[in-house]
Amino acid sequence: MGSSSPPRLATAQMLLDQARQHFSLFKENGDVSEINKAVDLQRQSVASTPRNYIAGQLFYLGDLLLSRFDRVENISDLEEAIKVLTDAVMLAPPNSHILPRILTYLGISYRRLFEHTGNIDALGQAIEVQRKSVGLIPETHEDYPGLLTNLANSLGVRYRRASRDSDVDEAIDFLRRAVSLTSDENPDQPRHLTNLGSMFECRFEQTGQLSDIEEAIRLGCKAVSLAPKGYKDLPAFLINLGGSLLVHFDRTGDLSRLHLAIREQQRAVHLLPKDHPMRRVALDNLGGALLKLTHHTTDISDIDEAIKTLEEAVLLIPKGHHTSTHGTLNNLGLAYAQRFELNKNLADIDKSIAAHKEAFSLIHNGHSQAIAVYSNLGASLSRRFDHSRDASDINEAIVVLQMAVNMAPTGYPGLHRFLDILGTAYLGRYSSTSDPADAEKAINAQQRALSVIPPNHAQRPKELISLGNSYLSRFMKAGSQDDLNASLFHFKTAALSDIGRPSARLEAAFSWATGLHRFSPASPELLDSYGAAVRLMSLAAGLGHTIDTRHVQLANWFNITLHAAAAACSAKRPDKAVEWLDQGRCLVWNQLKLLRTPLLELQERHPTHAEQIKSIAKQLEIAGCSRSRSDGAERSTSEKVSMASEVFVHTELAKEWDNLLAEVRGFAKFENFLQPSPISSLLENLPDSGPIVVINIHETRCDALALIAGLDEPVLIPLLEFTLEKAQKLREDIFFQLDRYGVRMRGTPVSHRDGQELEDGSDIRDTRKPHQGPDSSRSTGVVCQALSQVWKDLVEPTLNVLEIPSSKGETPSTRIWWCVTGPLAFLPIHAAGIYSEEGGPTVSDYVVSSYTPTVGMLTDRIKSSGAIEGTICGLLLANPDAAGLSTLPGTSTEVESINDLCDKNNVRALSLKGSAATSSAALKNMETYSSIHFACHATQDTKDPLNSGFFFTDGRLDLSTIIKRNLKNADFAFLSACQTSTGDARLTEEAVHLAAGMLAAGYRGVVSTMWSVFDLEAPKVAKDFYEHLLKANGAGNGGQTQLDSRHAAVAMHQAIGKLRERIGDSELSLISWVPYVHFGL
Repeated sequence: MGSSSPPRLATAQMLLDQARQHFSLFKENGDVSEINKAVDLQRQSVASTPRNYIAGQLFYLGDLLLSRFDRVENISDLEEAIKVLTDAVMLAPPNSHILPRILTYLGISYRRLFEHTGNIDALGQAIEVQRKSVGLIPETHEDYPGLLTNLANSLGVRYRRASRDSDVDEAIDFLRRAVSLTSDENPDQPRHLTNLGSMFECRFEQTGQLSDIEEAIRLGCKAVSLAPKGYKDLPAFLINLGGSLLVHFDRTGDLSRLHLAIREQQRAVHLLPKDHPMRRVALDNLGGALLKLTHHTTDISDIDEAIKTLEEAVLLIPKGHHTSTHGTLNNLGLAYAQRFELNKNLADIDKSIAAHKEAFSLIHNGHSQAIAVYSNLGASLSRRFDHSRDASDINEAIVVLQMAVNMAPTGYPGLHRFLDILGTAYLGRYSSTSDPADAEKAINAQQRALSVIPPNHAQRPKELISLGNSYLSRFMKAGSQDDLNASLFHFKTAALSDIGRPSARLEAAFSWATGLHRFSPASPELLDSYGAAVRLMSLAAGLGHTIDTRHVQLANWFNITLHAAAAACSAKRPDKAVEWLDQGRCLVWNQLKLLRTPLLELQERHPTHAEQIKSIAKQLEIAGCSRSRSDGAERSTSEKVSMASEVFVHTELAKEWDNLLAEVRGFAKFENFLQPSPISSLLENLPDSGPIVVINIHETRCDALALIAGLDEPVLIPLLEFTLEKAQKLREDIFFQLDRYGVRMRGTPVSHRDGQELEDGSDIRDTRKPHQGPDSSRSTGVVCQALSQVWKDLVEPTLNVLEIPSSKGETPSTRIWWCVTGPLAFLPIHAAGIYSEEGGPTVSDYVVSSYTPTVGMLTDRIKSSGAIEGTICGLLLANPDAAGLSTLPGTSTEVESINDLCDKNNVRALSLKGSAATSSAALKNMETYSSIHFACHATQDTKDPLNSGFFFTDGRLDLSTIIKRNLKNADFAFLSACQTSTGDARLTEEAVHLAAGMLAAGYRGVVSTMWSVFDLEAPKVAKDFYEHLLKANGAGNGGQTQLDSRHAAVAMHQAIGKLRERIGDSELSLISWVPYVHFGL
């Protein structure tokens, strides 16, 4: 339309130009008023255009109406777009160059109509007109690949709805042609690759052929790699790639795919401005991926992040926009439901139901996502019923779940999940009504779920568990042995599966084991079931997670190993009890030990594999000690992308580690390479100086298991008078007393500062003085009574069976290593005795006590207890002034006296004091001094054990930093700080305290404290300890004295003996000396 055009054409052109300007503004800022103006102006332009020129004008009006519909979802816009585009087709000359594009847009409009209304005829019309558009131009035309893509996308939509194989195969063929006709340098190629990948993903969802989803991921990765920096569609490509990775994860359970999906979605969010319309889609997909992660980590911070992300996505939904609103609301509802599972806060399940109901109201029955929305609403209603027992909830749940199942066409990929949820809902109602029909319906639904789920699907074990639970529930009410057998069979099948999440298989194994233990205790499968559960624990808390994440997971499973050991003791199999306790406890420390195992034999025979294992082990160790997302810090999107990349690399390393181990175990003579130690290996490396006594405590029984050098089986000692309930009561009694005395920070107890009178009658002002006389040295306080109970019910029966004689008045020649479980970890077994009577028996009369977190930790040190290099042997003394913390005046005296002792006895020593005592200086010198003495403040972080550490002048030296150093010449550590062997009550089987951490870092022996020590006595205890240790190491005989941790336990025994001579055994005195403990050799 040039300047010579008639006036009507000039007016039409002017109006068209104005419409285009407003449309450009709309695309820039999303302001609906701009597209309204554009539509109005273009209508005027159409009205001003003669009939023989009108096709192009109608085409542009249709484009505007379609764009406005996508923004505000007013169905009248879509209907008008179809009308004007149909008119444009009829009015366009047959050979018009724009006719193919008009047909394509008409097809897109029909497809939108289907998506909005579910009218399948509209989808057929879309495909018909798009076929016409493709047939109108040659393959060489520049628009041809784009037209093929639009036609293929419509075929893909119909395939999702009607599952016609010919549709998806034809769509893939069209998209392959589009890719082949386009060079990789063409800016359209990444878009074609993405569309082709999406179609392979679509076919996978129906057929389950892994090659399809793997091809989708390959194409998605190529599309991302071809997109130049700043490419406007790159976020869309990342979103699609992330979606394909999630689909792969859903099917295979491969965590690396999930973490990579999160990274790609994070990248998309990072690239999109806050006002970009696609940002909502990226946030929605990211929130969904984070939601899936929570099923593996059970970390509340992950679900909080998912909810925060999805809530932001909801806020970005344009007003009046309904087409994809339901998807975001559906994901948000799922996230609230998942958080409810973790915190049981009813407000979350109410929010979940509200979000699902809103999504439910926005979707029609024919919509492709209607089935998922209905199913998720039903699942949330069912969850609320489990808590509220409101019959209306479960009845409504079953109605909408049945709707979802009925709507699913044959071959629908998610049908197995919906059937499983429906079965769980029927089971929930059965638990309330006891109606046999509900139990039957639950079992039928779950049986059908198993019949339609692919055999290698990652969710299969979970659905086996659901069916097992239904049979078990019916057995509990009706008593049919067939139901019990069916229940145990399905639990067993899930447990022994080689697919699915390890945590789900662990749940199945424990259900199998406890079912047999309760209802068929004589079953020959009982020990097999517990063995499976113990093995699966290490897989469920695998190396692909950070250490703090593993601890979160293990807190949920702490009782499994104790249960297994109790069952083994009942079956008179103490060997299995010890083996399982060693394999299933302190898993994180054992994993760290695994990564540091010497590889001499492998190095000789298979050097390449040895080098690869060493390299990956080092990387895994560093990755495991890193901080997880749960540290509470706010992060930018770029930081989140970086963290997601680190997590992906971590999971890939774990996969590579597993693959390498499998290869090595295929070599001759390496079949058991880095496998958990069997009992035979433990028995080969026992100490000669005394037994290791493992004490297992469980609600069903309590047993001591003594491992003695020369015996080929542990000695089983049932402790008939000791119970879990009694141990818990004693622990609480001691904690209460320690709180009363204010033993929380090193120094004078808080309750000792006001001149109050203690329960033994002594005045607070006298508590820094030695107690003298028989009255003040006897006690009947809470701690005294607890120690007496432990002696009578636990220690004395053990020593009697072991026939260890008393050495009263002398240092015992027999040592004993206590390896305790459950609440016993907080009871001072080493100090058990009768202190209320003059000359009453005590543990120290019979043995020199030490502790070990596991048997393996001790036997490994016995195997590798070679001499420390002479140039490294020595003592590092650390006495920092920690900024912001109270001064510990006794520590200066303590360090000075030890330093003097070292000087007098020619012991190589270095003292770091005051401002010179920095964490970096300490860490550096820990590599050149075999032993270290910390005289400082320390902290135990129960939420993040690796964050526990020692306070130096420049901040905290945390455990994760120490562990990363792998101190090969470490020998002995004296932790003269508060609560350095105080564990976490949630993780009693993981020994998450500083003493165990120092053992894991490589130290052979550690002196630590169970609670805070008094500043008055601590320096004297430390000096006495080193005097005895140096004497045992030959001090005073001339020449340089070498420190050796082998005598540390005896030296501590003697130092505490001296302290008792000074202060007696009153209640306060017990609180003063009992906390000192020795770990290791």
